[in-house]
This record gives sequence, structure tokens and C-alpha cells, in this order.
Amino acid sequence: MSDDKCQCNIYGLCEMPSGEFVIADRDNCKVKLLDKEYRVIDHCDVPWNPWGVCHIDGNEVAVSVYTDNTNRRGLYFINSTNGKFVTTRKLSFTHECFGAAHHGGKLYISSSTALYVYTLSGKKVKTLYEEKSGGRTVMKCVISNDGETIYITNYGTHQLITLDKNGNLLASLTDPYMTYPTGVHVTPAGHVFVCCFDSDAVMQVDKDGKKKLATLARERDGVYGPYDLFFSSRTSSLIVGGWKDTLLVIKLI
Repeated sequence: MSDDKCQCNIYGLCEMPSGEFVIADRDNCKVKLLDKEYRVIDHCDVPWNPWGVCHIDGNEVAVSVYTDNTNRRGLYFINSTNGKFVTTRKLSFTHECFGAAHHGGKLYISSSTALYVYTLSGKKVKTLYEEKSGGRTVMKCVISNDGETIYITNYGTHQLITLDKNGNLLASLTDPYMTYPTGVHVTPAGHVFVCCFDSDAVMQVDKDGKKKLATLARERDGVYGPYDLFFSSRTSSLIVGGWKDTLLVIKLI
């Protein structure tokens, strides 16, 4: 955008039912609404760096804002109506908020070292998983369509973690290309995709989280510091957001 003070580094993205996309531009502290051709049609400011965005229901998304300032960090809810953004409410937490996922009327909040479950009104249900071995061990998470499987990127130890719905560990996947994994996405059909910041890699893994199936893109394909990704069933495309003002669209056949 013309008034951006920094390059657009995309740390979160999702698709709306209308086919529009929402991206979290971390360094410009903006949430941007894109049309089906990936052109910016509106935006709203958030008080600090947005690190993730997830679709809640209808025209509503939730944006996770990370900062040490407890008054600014949290989950911001934004509605998109007729191509316009309106911020409606905010949930505050005592812990950090790096990423969020929504499933079955519950919010799953990743805090760097733990995964928490909250109600949509902000009441804590439980701590589902915790890992304090060092670094950002719980970066982002997604939940399978049936709610039985949870995938977490462990940025600190370069792993994809797979849990059951009760938080029990099912698998830990490592790979030479899996250096600093960031974004993870699971499609309604159960296909799992991961992007890795340091290796500039986008890969697909099996639904059990135990085996890499393919490396779909690397830096030579236009991947630069990828931080999140989303599969659009509408266009059969994998959308990858990263550094250097880059949004990469990979057509999957």
C-alpha cells in the first residue's frame, strides 16, 4: 500500500467464504483485505505486530497480536462487510498470543510454549499441550476437519508436532528442509502443508504427521521467508505468505 512504511511481510493469511483473502502484515501493523485477484481493497490497523489470522465464522476473522505490552497483545476480532473491515472486539490473555485456530466453537491459542483452549467469549477451558524445552516450541496450530488431530509447528526444535484431540503426542517429524517451521495448514480432505522460514521451503506431509510426501516449492520458485499458508479449495491453489512483499500462489492439480 502507498502508505506502508515497511515492506509487507505476511505472517498470517486465510480465505473468507466470499473468496476474498485476509493477510496479516506484521511490520506495517495492518490487516489487509484482498479481492479474488489478490488486490488490496481495504485494511485496518492493529496496535502492534499481527502474527496470525484465522477464520471464525461468516465474515469474521480473528487476528493474533504479539507484543510484551499486555494492554496491546491479544486476539482482535474483525468483520468484513461489503469489502470493508470493522474491528468488533478483543480478547486479552495473561500469556503471549502467536497464533489462533478455531474449531467446534473453541479457540486454540498458541503462546510460544503452550497451546491453550478457550471459549469464543474468552474463558479458558484448559492447557492442551506444553513444551518448555527452549525457544518457540508452539508457534502455530491447525485442527483437522473432524477435530481428532492437531498439528503444531515447533520453531525452536525444527519439528512438526502431531497431537490427538486430548493433547497426547502422536508424532514428531523432522526433515532436512524443515528448518524453523512456521505455518501449517490442513485441508478439509486431510492434506497437510507446512512452510519453513529458514529453508524457504513449502512441503506436504502425510495426515499422520510422520512422513514428508513432497517439497512443493523452494526459493527458486519464489518462496522468501514463508510464514503462513492456506489451501483454497475454490481455486485448488496453495497460497503462501512471506517476506519481500511476496504472496506466492501454487496451483495444485
